[in-house]
Amino acid sequence: MVRYRSSDPNAFWGPIARQGFEMVRVPGENETMFRHPQVSVLARKLQVCLDRAKLSGVTPP
Repeated sequence: MVRYRSSDPNAFWGPIARQGFEMVRVPGENETMFRHPQVSVLARKLQVCLDRAKLSGVTPP
């Protein structure tokens, strides 16, 4: 598993997310964020992001 740690997330995500990105912190680590109870927080935060994108008219490439 490759772990990415940097004080500048744009160094990694910038070339990938060319139209920009928003970093959202969620509890847990790579191995635990998809387990209960952390996954509930992840789901809520992801839904907020998806709803905001839909309202702003952003569509996937």
